[in-house]
Amino acid sequence: MVFRGRWLLPPVFINLFLGLAAGASRMGILPVFASDAVQNHGAVMMMGFISGIIVAERANTLKDPFLTAASIAFPAGGFLLVAGIDFAAYFAWFFGSLLFVIWSAIFLAKYSRRYSGFFFLFSSLLNLLGVYFYAYGYSATFYVYSWVGFIVSFICGERMDMLQISRPSGFSRLAAYVSPAAAAAGVIFVRKELMAMFFLLLLLAVTRHDLAIRMFRRPGFSRFLSVGIITAYAWLGVAVLMWALTFSWDTMLHTIFLGFVGTMILAHGPVVLPAILKIKHFFSPLLYIPFIILQASTVLRIVSGVFIRIDAWAYSGLITIIAVAIYVFFAFSTAFLRKNFLKNPSFS
Repeated sequence: MVFRGRWLLPPVFINLFLGLAAGASRMGILPVFASDAVQNHGAVMMMGFISGIIVAERANTLKDPFLTAASIAFPAGGFLLVAGIDFAAYFAWFFGSLLFVIWSAIFLAKYSRRYSGFFFLFSSLLNLLGVYFYAYGYSATFYVYSWVGFIVSFICGERMDMLQISRPSGFSRLAAYVSPAAAAAGVIFVRKELMAMFFLLLLLAVTRHDLAIRMFRRPGFSRFLSVGIITAYAWLGVAVLMWALTFSWDTMLHTIFLGFVGTMILAHGPVVLPAILKIKHFFSPLLYIPFIILQASTVLRIVSGVFIRIDAWAYSGLITIIAVAIYVFFAFSTAFLRKNFLKNPSFS
């Protein structure tokens, strides 16, 4: 039985705010409210929120039982980890990740000609590997590289289907085919330079052929999506430099998780949330406000990491929380108005 989509959202967003609050506690912005949440802040954000929102959107769209179960397991694992029940949390994440792999394998078998199918399977395996490394206490580089490979390959994999309709060059095809090997080598040998090569290959494969980039001149949501995707690709380009040339762990991580992933989530929110809530996609120009604030907080985070400025580091965390809170408020209030009061609104 597939749950109604709207009930998949609250646990995911609770994980988001638990992770943000735990991160704020680590920065000294908030008092420590739960030591387990603070200690596992990154994992809660990665598995409870990011993996959770990815599978929840697809579970609701595809009505797939594997994805539905995974979308319950991922945020449940986050709750269990915050509560200090580590074994049960890891079991939930293993279970959800395995179901995600099974769905990806079935998807690839059904749509073998689509580029995205291969990247979905590859990314889901990296997600499962990251859970394994985290649960068994491996060095942070192992699970972080696995999860970075997962989320970057999954997001870019979604964009890969543009190659099916845009007559890509042989070089673009080669970059797409080689990129997973670079990611796998980066994870196996724990080499940040190989991860940087992975990011670069994906950029070379998808940016020339992503149709969303060409929608910049259109008004309303089309332009918002285009701006968001262009900005996210720019952050992935920054990540190439940060991972290849610096040793600032915080900077390397947040060019990906705040800059690339965070921007992609904000850009796709007006489509993803309505897909789960069963309403038409919404857009309000007010969404540019949290979008710009998030970019400012990410720049401050990168600068604070490069120049080791603890004060700027803490401020960047506070600004990020403000950006997310404003976005969630605007998104859900706009969705609520659209569903309940405005039958034919114009938000463009």
